[in-house]
Amino acid sequence: MTSANKPSRLGKTQRMNAESKAEVTRQISSEIAQTEAEQRRLKTEKLKAARLALEENSPLAKTGNTLKKRADNNPKVK
Repeated sequence: MTSANKPSRLGKTQRMNAESKAEVTRQISSEIAQTEAEQRRLKTEKLKAARLALEENSPLAKTGNTLKKRADNNPKVK
């Protein structure tokens, strides 16, 4: 037999069933969600470090004053 007599698999595609398509979609969406969660975590850590550094160097931090608003200074009018 020569190779010309054998059917070639080149150029033929396999059809995916609905379950395998769903599995691929699930895997990709899971990877995307994990990547986004990691990016959020890194951004949060970066912002927290910047905030802590800013608070360390702030003159308010040295005196013990805070920037929090007091509820009794802002009465609500109905």
